[in-house]
Amino acid sequence: MRAGRSVRESMRASGRGSAHVPDPTLPVQTGPLAGLLQSMPNAVLETSESFGQPRARIDAARAREALRFARDKDSLAFDALLDLTAVPRSDEAGGLDLVYRLSSSAHGHRLRLVVGLAADDREIDSVADLWPVARPLEQEVTARDGVRFRHQLQLRGGAEADDA
Repeated sequence: MRAGRSVRESMRASGRGSAHVPDPTLPVQTGPLAGLLQSMPNAVLETSESFGQPRARIDAARAREALRFARDKDSLAFDALLDLTAVPRSDEAGGLDLVYRLSSSAHGHRLRLVVGLAADDREIDSVADLWPVARPLEQEVTARDGVRFRHQLQLRGGAEADDA
């Protein structure tokens, strides 16, 4: 650290500790983010680190494609969806961030993919066919936050039937 710079200023200058727009000409991305950025640069809006894990904000229109890629690409192999939750967005009244926490048992990687939803457009494709554990997580987010997951398989009978 240079004299006269705070730790926070040094982290900002180095691109660590704050969100940033990915620049493919800079060799700052390693691990699972590198593969995602290389193969889907238009889907990744920004990258950062959160709780010591790589984090990428993904375009909502390409979220399912990016999640499928993260699962199917051998160099990533995110075979487990650990959690899916929604948190309020600080930059938009009524907007939500969906946070997908992924894990790769083959590579020991963890990754957070974040998808922003506007207050007036809380609809996104389901990933329950990619990770069956997503189904109850999506149902919880629907009940709590009003997000509609397109193409989610519905059980017949009982309160979960889609009779419409």
